[in-house]
Amino acid sequence: MSNEFDANLDRWIISSIAKYFNDICTVDFMAEDQVRDTAALSSWVELRINGPNIREWSKDVYTINLEVDLLISVRASESNIYLIHELAGVFESSCDNIPVYKYGDDDSYLFCLPLDTGMVSNIKKLYYGKADDTKIKRASVMAFYEVETTLLDMR
Repeated sequence: MSNEFDANLDRWIISSIAKYFNDICTVDFMAEDQVRDTAALSSWVELRINGPNIREWSKDVYTINLEVDLLISVRASESNIYLIHELAGVFESSCDNIPVYKYGDDDSYLFCLPLDTGMVSNIKKLYYGKADDTKIKRASVMAFYEVETTLLDMR
């Protein structure tokens, strides 16, 4: 891979995913490394990304794999006891074909991240219930992605 490709691709992918999910989120949204104080929040979503893992299969042909984890936290409330399920449904239905742009550079479009069709279950939704004495219910939506691209697509 070229040095330019190495230096920017992770940032472009991660910032594109964060912006995509932030734009559809109806509650407070934060990436894993953001400093946050959730004490006053009634509900929020945290984004964590494993990867991207980039592998060159032949000259200038790459496969990119990654996992997106969205942790949903909702304080118990009588106003909407189904909020955690609504949020999980919104994210689950929005997981496919995330557009990737060169954010922070020229913002041009690169490619879409499709769900990994090789996975038995390319989206997993889990409900954890109340994790501790804080009366916060938690759920997660995990999605697995794989895309094949060429170095020419990055220029």
